[in-house]
Amino acid sequence: MPYSFIEPRPKKLFSPAVRRVWTATVLLLAATAAGAYWLHLDNARQRAALAELLEETESVRVQIGQLDRQLETMRERKEEVERIDTGNELLAERVKDLLDLVPDDTVLDRFELGERTLGFSGTTGDFRKLSRRFSEALKGEYLLQKSEHAPAAGGRERFVLVFTPKKEPS
Repeated sequence: MPYSFIEPRPKKLFSPAVRRVWTATVLLLAATAAGAYWLHLDNARQRAALAELLEETESVRVQIGQLDRQLETMRERKEEVERIDTGNELLAERVKDLLDLVPDDTVLDRFELGERTLGFSGTTGDFRKLSRRFSEALKGEYLLQKSEHAPAAGGRERFVLVFTPKKEPS
């Protein structure tokens, strides 16, 4: 072969078309990796928001439970008040009748009407008269449990009368 003065160019490993494909592939992979990372961060934010919503939901459920219990308590109290209101007219008449027994010279410091006791305390001019009056009026329903009196200023007497209901025969 005859000798040539033109030196052959070394062949490039990748042609320009292959380089473009490789560059596009690398850019596409970088974009995919960046998108996956962004989705990962977004997913983490959404999980945090979901956890917060679940916590708020549980808090609301607890509050609903508490409010339900309060509502039930209020309903029970309302029923109790309604029961008391229906008996109030009779009770008011009974209390009025009891207080009508108190003479004008008597001052009541305390009047107690409970399930198991009926009590009066205060000052009076004539304790025996007052005690007899109450005992006679309550004779059929109550028994005199406690009867105390002591002298007070001005010729008056301090007194305590406590009655208990008669027990029903068994």
